[in-house]
Amino acid sequence: MKEYYEKTKGRSTRPLLMEFLKYIPSDVSNHTAYDLGCGVGNDTNFMSENGYRVKAVDISADAFVYMNKKFGKLEHVEQIVSSLEDLTLEPCNLVNASLVLPFVKSSDFDVVLERIAVAIKSKGFFVGNFFGPKDDWKNKFVVKSVDEVKSYVKSFDILYIKETEVDAPSAGGPVKHWHIIDIICQKK
Repeated sequence: MKEYYEKTKGRSTRPLLMEFLKYIPSDVSNHTAYDLGCGVGNDTNFMSENGYRVKAVDISADAFVYMNKKFGKLEHVEQIVSSLEDLTLEPCNLVNASLVLPFVKSSDFDVVLERIAVAIKSKGFFVGNFFGPKDDWKNKFVVKSVDEVKSYVKSFDILYIKETEVDAPSAGGPVKHWHIIDIICQKK
């Protein structure tokens, strides 16, 4: 994991979370957000700067070493070392799951998604990405079609959904074919 954190420490906020700015409520000072698979904390920092109290979650404590080096002590951020499979989510207003859900164990995927949906309060948001069936990593990680993604968010209004295919390098190295489904939705 340290190699991944090292390669991504210079990145900025992910574009999908920037897209979420169009939908962010005007006052989120009492709102709680989860940043699942937070890595070095680029999205965590963005959410904190925009007023959220953030629960930053990563499977490796090394992520927080990099986060603290990059940003110092982030105000209103709780750091949690946990896999998504073992995480207990408390009620929240936002869950950001940026390129992390495909790495959940396939046998636990539906349970993890259900926990996320239940934790998000009414009028709260889900911002996340899924690997589509044409992704080069389709035989290694969880992939979902657009229709399958939509089925996971039946209790939400879809505000934004975009399917993208592009050949580009992964953080770990070689160029691969990415098939990404981005979604922003609000719980009814």
